Amino acid sequence: MFCLPVPKDKFQTTTPWAISTIVIIDALLLIPLYTSDKISFFSHYAFTPSHPTPLTLFTALFLHVGLLHYVGNMWFLWIFGRKVECTLGTLRFAALYLLCGVGGQLLHLLLNLHSNLPLLGASGAISGIAGFYFFVFPRDRFNLHLYFGWWRIKTIDATTRSAVGAWIGEQFVLALITQVAQSSSVAFWAHVGGFAVGAATGAIYHLRVPETSRPSIPLVALEGEDIEEQPSDLTTLKLN
Repeated sequence: MFCLPVPKDKFQTTTPWAISTIVIIDALLLIPLYTSDKISFFSHYAFTPSHPTPLTLFTALFLHVGLLHYVGNMWFLWIFGRKVECTLGTLRFAALYLLCGVGGQLLHLLLNLHSNLPLLGASGAISGIAGFYFFVFPRDRFNLHLYFGWWRIKTIDATTRSAVGAWIGEQFVLALITQVAQSSSVAFWAHVGGFAVGAATGAIYHLRVPETSRPSIPLVALEGEDIEEQPSDLTTLKLN
């Protein structure tokens, strides 16, 4: 069983140049997977805890094991990242992305020092962007979809704090379980570490930059809907 937070609100943002660049770079780096020796390529550029290098700390953030892995990560980057990039600006967003990705991989390294399994993917960095979103945009409306395998069980109306909070809570529990079982191909600790870095950065930004000084990001009404004023208090998650 897993949960999937999806924003309900649509915002009019500036052109996300950093996100667009990441999407293009990651797409281009899929080419070697289909035109060369995948194992050799990953051994050089994926991050392997048993013999880490400064280079692979960064190169691993732009690699994916296949098209599905790439599409899933880029979708999450798009839905969370556009509003964050509009808030921080292109260069600061890029710095945050790299910082969260490296932070996630370092936590994975700390807990898997002797692992020979290569780590790659943008999930840790994107989890960090979600962590920043968690603190800076706590009242945005979300649909929290609950799945069992590929079957959707329930959809719950929620806010950022409850929806994204449920998701990172799930990631933390799965990280603990797989750390004991040593049976998962997903680096959940990288998700947790990236989220922690992004959340800490978001908390600092929230405290130091008043809302009146932040860029305006207009809410766009969907067809047939009125723009509703966002609630002034934090809505907690309710399960029926």
